[in-house]
Amino acid sequence: MHDAGTTMGCLLVVVGSSGAGKDSLIRGAQQYFQNHPHIRFAKRVITRPCNPEQEEHDSVSNHEFQQQLNNGEFAVHWHANDLFYGLKTDTLQWVKEGLCVIANGSRAALPTILTAYPCVYTIHITVQPAILAERLKRRGRETDEQIRARLKRNDSLEHLPGKVIEIDNSEARHESIDTFISIVEQKAKPTTL
Repeated sequence: MHDAGTTMGCLLVVVGSSGAGKDSLIRGAQQYFQNHPHIRFAKRVITRPCNPEQEEHDSVSNHEFQQQLNNGEFAVHWHANDLFYGLKTDTLQWVKEGLCVIANGSRAALPTILTAYPCVYTIHITVQPAILAERLKRRGRETDEQIRARLKRNDSLEHLPGKVIEIDNSEARHESIDTFISIVEQKAKPTTL
């Protein structure tokens, strides 16, 4: 419950299949909004090595992650693809202070994220299946069979819960980044409760 007249920010959680281009859109927005006073970019904690060319995150061991979890350092956490992921409690504080917080999320974790934050918009990055298959193949991290399984899983995903904004990232990346930036600008205005 919030007092009348207080401002509330929001969490923009970016989700989509591997290869959809989430990291590229987030990086484009980071460059554009680097000095914006009302926008923060959350850095996830993940139990895998960090590759800054993909996503800059805090890399920890399973043991370190468990310690942080036990210490109450996460606003939300989840487990996917044999890895643990978490968003720190400062992200929740930023939203309560009226900031727009952008985080790389997970479709499977959406119910947990929607419960943890007072205002959430899901930015769902989609790609046409043939283009996604080509991107995944070009990346070279999965076999053809694994790519087919991933595409099949995408087809079977149920409707995403909450307030969802779709961005089709099938064509020119700069157009998708511009669309994402305009959505962030619209949502970065704090709401008075």
